[in-house]
Amino acid sequence: MTHKEYADSLRLIAIFFERHEELPLPHDAESFDIFTVNDKQSLLPWLSALGGVKKEFTDSQLWVKRAFGTITMRIVVGRSQVCKLKVLGTKKITERVPVTFEEREREVEITAWDCEPLLTEI
Repeated sequence: MTHKEYADSLRLIAIFFERHEELPLPHDAESFDIFTVNDKQSLLPWLSALGGVKKEFTDSQLWVKRAFGTITMRIVVGRSQVCKLKVLGTKKITERVPVTFEEREREVEITAWDCEPLLTEI
């Protein structure tokens, strides 16, 4: 797919939602996520193209964010892919750990999916 084909398809999706207000928006309609950035080298062109971005870090991810109207594009990268974890020292911690387990029986349901033909009325 070319960049033009992708952009044209996004416009068609936008037209679809404009014409069908009776349908709910996707549950994550406020964001548009990009998961194809896997290292610092592939992130740099995005940063250059997007201009002013906000960066948010979690323990395991970097989110690079840029708003386009009311939708935020988020580039999601594994933090270890773009940052180096440095050991600054050590500390002692107290943990609670289970030391014994017991076995017991319980009854569980045996299940199977029955999906009647969903689209026969359409």
